[in-house]
Amino acid sequence: MGPLGEQLGLTIIHERTRKHERAEPVIPYTVEIVAMDQPGIVRSLSAFFSRKGINIEELQSNSYPAPHSGTPLFSVVMTVGIQARVHIPTLRNEFLDYCDDLNLDATFEPVRR
Repeated sequence: MGPLGEQLGLTIIHERTRKHERAEPVIPYTVEIVAMDQPGIVRSLSAFFSRKGINIEELQSNSYPAPHSGTPLFSVVMTVGIQARVHIPTLRNEFLDYCDDLNLDATFEPVRR
């Protein structure tokens, strides 16, 4: 463990990965979440997509205080790869219902390139 890991009390492991070969084509979608910060948000989102067989291609998260109240907020921006065979309107509705149940503000849109 290097000096940064020792300083932060973390074990840091990194490994170069190889390019992921896809068995079928995917459509990239961007998912954005904002919510009051609470433990387990990323784990819960990951579990939702895992149950649907959808890979999270990229994920960024951030926590910050709300501008006026200082309430701790949490945001996640991720790109997911949805298989072409998936009925996207149904998936989108299921995801937004899931987020409503957890009180997460969410968007689910195709990646614009």
